[in-house]
Amino acid sequence: MPPFVFFRTRWREGIVSFAVVSAYAAALFFNGTNLDVLGFSLGLLTMALACVLWWSSPAGLKLPRTSLSVTMLLYWGWLAATLTWNPVAYIGTTMGFWWQSILPLAFLVMALQTGERAPLTWSAVSVLILLATLGLVLHGVYQAFVLNQPPRSLFLDINMHAAMLNLVALPTAGYLLMYALPGERSRYLSVALAAAFFLLVYGTMLTRSRGAILTLLLGLGLLVSGTLRRVPTRAIATVLATVFFAYAGAELTLQGDLTARIGTLADPAGAGGERWLIWRQSWELLWQSPWWGAGIGLYPLVWAPYRHPDDGSAGYFAHNDYLQLWIEAGLPGLLLFLAVLVSVAWLIVRLLRHKAIPLESRVEATGLFAGVAAIAAHALIEFPFYIAPILIVYGLMLARIQFLATTPGSGVWIIRPARYFSSQGLRVILAGTALLPLVYFVSVGLSSRYMERGVELAAQGQLDEADAELTRAMRLRPDSDSVLIARADLRRHILDRNPGLDPRSRSTLFESADQLLTRAERLNPLRPSTYLVRAELYRSQPELTGAQWRDKVEQAYRTTLERNPRFYPARYLYGRFVLSQGDMSRALRILDGGAAYGYAEDPKVAPYLLLTAELRERTGDIRGAEVLRKRLAAYQAHRGETDSFRPKERPSLLAPAENDIDGVPVKSR
Repeated sequence: MPPFVFFRTRWREGIVSFAVVSAYAAALFFNGTNLDVLGFSLGLLTMALACVLWWSSPAGLKLPRTSLSVTMLLYWGWLAATLTWNPVAYIGTTMGFWWQSILPLAFLVMALQTGERAPLTWSAVSVLILLATLGLVLHGVYQAFVLNQPPRSLFLDINMHAAMLNLVALPTAGYLLMYALPGERSRYLSVALAAAFFLLVYGTMLTRSRGAILTLLLGLGLLVSGTLRRVPTRAIATVLATVFFAYAGAELTLQGDLTARIGTLADPAGAGGERWLIWRQSWELLWQSPWWGAGIGLYPLVWAPYRHPDDGSAGYFAHNDYLQLWIEAGLPGLLLFLAVLVSVAWLIVRLLRHKAIPLESRVEATGLFAGVAAIAAHALIEFPFYIAPILIVYGLMLARIQFLATTPGSGVWIIRPARYFSSQGLRVILAGTALLPLVYFVSVGLSSRYMERGVELAAQGQLDEADAELTRAMRLRPDSDSVLIARADLRRHILDRNPGLDPRSRSTLFESADQLLTRAERLNPLRPSTYLVRAELYRSQPELTGAQWRDKVEQAYRTTLERNPRFYPARYLYGRFVLSQGDMSRALRILDGGAAYGYAEDPKVAPYLLLTAELRERTGDIRGAEVLRKRLAAYQAHRGETDSFRPKERPSLLAPAENDIDGVPVKSR
């Protein structure tokens, strides 16, 4: 190979590797609500894919003809098809399709590279991802021992931090075994890999995540069984000893709590805790639309009416990715995703039986598969397939396994874009493809920032400036119901604060607010905030609401609670309204309907609980009132509040961010 050709190849693979690793790094900061970060990560992934497509197009795009490639593309296509019947298109696109597209995008970036390009790219990407993940371990250690916080690094959920470490740890163990093979030995590299493996396993143990530890052991069992009698026994003993010492180190630093935590698995019912409730209620939800699904990305919205009162989770996930995928994408979506997992398992079986494939490739693939299988098992009790950085690494590993299982005689599909597009036309298409998610999510992010600014200005009483900010947000996201709700509620505030407005202006504002809410309802009929703002609009303007004013107000409140029975702001306001109409017993029934639910230790829930306690006391339920007052005292002690919980004014109803559940933000998932 001429030197300049080799240099150009390395330069190209360097760009792709940098884009992929940067996408992984950006995804680590995505918390489920900062969609601009998700867009940046997706933009980098699509840029990497566009580069691969551009540089490969002269000779033709080559995709291995395997069941894994077919099922992955079919799965991706099905996700896109479900958008046609998704009742909330913009959430399905943003929180469903684009989010889940991370897996096939990462897979294609690696799968479409052939020849020497694939190992060059993999070499750079795998080393950099390993280093970045070791950084997560050190961050978690710092949190645990310096900040006295849960060791979860950049993740909101400690179990997902552990899952990320497992996904990288098991392939690292595979490489440790691979470099113990005759002809592959490297003392310094083996020591470095052993140290990295120790840190990753120690990081997992430090989380005390029972699911992560069990799936780590499962993956380790697959790795050992797949490499036994293929690698030196000493190497396998080194891997097992490393795991033992990592466990012992974590046990010492946690002062015996790790073993005690694992011991709770002896009682599956107790260890499962809320998951059993979530699975049971999610199973009921599933049968509302088992064939075609409720719509990708919509689980948090459709889940609310089925949620058990004792479920204290954030409500975003079913804690079983297969069940949640079935609920959202229907039975075909679940079957296609399972087909992806079965396909990679079949590739591994064929690879291990194929004596013509080099032994080092078989050992490497076994380590990668151990990581893939561990995450697939963890998805039975958690939600790793909804975590962006895990999806990126998972897709890359699937493609690498496919590459290792490909023999010289394996079939490939060859697509030659030059037959259909000119060089300039192809460049424009690829550039547009790369920029599409970036531009889309930047507009989403800017819209969210404008809306937040508008809500802040409204809270400060600067209503005209707030409306201007919300108008800018709506221009960037005309398909978002949240901005429409916020603008409608702003008009309600203007009507409330300016009783002296002339009748024509008041009527115009009222009609405008009502129309905005109607538009929001068409875009997203599942959002409870829409109906709550309408209820408050009607309640505060009886003369503009017209005939059957009370019925319209109550219908809006009832619809709100049908969408989400634990939406306590609606229950509080509905109870106050009925109480103002002189019906104390019915007001108490409404308020009591949500008292059984567990709410976060947040002072915002206190007005609702306080009013419920007062009505219980008035109606003779002294014991019930005392129970609620104890809850209030517990909230006060937890938050360190000293002020009275009694509200000084009615709570603001300006719409929350798009991804807040029920209009009540949550801080963890």
